[in-house]
Amino acid sequence: MATNSFSPEEIDLLRAVLLERYDNNSSRVLSGNKGRDQYIIRIPRRELAKVQDLIQCHMPATTQYRIGL
Repeated sequence: MATNSFSPEEIDLLRAVLLERYDNNSSRVLSGNKGRDQYIIRIPRRELAKVQDLIQCHMPATTQYRIGL
């Protein structure tokens, strides 16, 4: 999910839900777009297995490579 157009407050809310419901730690970082305050959620590598388990069943097999499967 792209979060570039979310406000920092919305991103922090989403991160809080990920932590509370799924025990998934993440951070908010600037997306790197010049001149724009756009943020993304960065999930560390150590948390990747949790994310893969959560969303694999919702992704078509042809796109699972995007999450490392």
